[in-house]
Amino acid sequence: LLRSDFVLQDLQQTFQKEGKAGAKAKAEPHSKALSEIITIADRTVQPELLAKQTFCHAFVDAGPALAAWETQLKNSGDDQHSKAAIHLTRADYQRLQQNYKEAMWDYLWVDTVYFADRVQQAKALYHLIEVFDKLGDSAKSRDCKERLLSDARLRDTRYQKLALGK
Repeated sequence: LLRSDFVLQDLQQTFQKEGKAGAKAKAEPHSKALSEIITIADRTVQPELLAKQTFCHAFVDAGPALAAWETQLKNSGDDQHSKAAIHLTRADYQRLQQNYKEAMWDYLWVDTVYFADRVQQAKALYHLIEVFDKLGDSAKSRDCKERLLSDARLRDTRYQKLALGK
């Protein structure tokens, strides 16, 4: 899973530095790398990896990728961790595309429905800080930051540490 995180992080950074064209150029090789990881990964993490692979495909053609995320959500059954991972991945894509309202709904879904995994909830709250700022709702942004920093469950997560640095 760590390698898949690096693949996604590289694609996000490329998008931020070089725009959609740069990300699109890297999307296919990154998707292939994720395919290799999926074939050897434990079955329990495959839905999360497929969501990340769909993230790569979204830079090539967003329409089918958005539909694929919906299918993945339906196919994940009762697996809360996978559903949260799919929502987070789709929200990350929407946030990068500056579709903040759409990103907000996916992050909120993780925060309020699929909050069992503390790292996933911390990530949702961390990005909700930015999303609410971009949507002009500084009160909700502050609330998310306060919750992220004060919730004992989220202590020592990477996202809490990142929020402390801001």
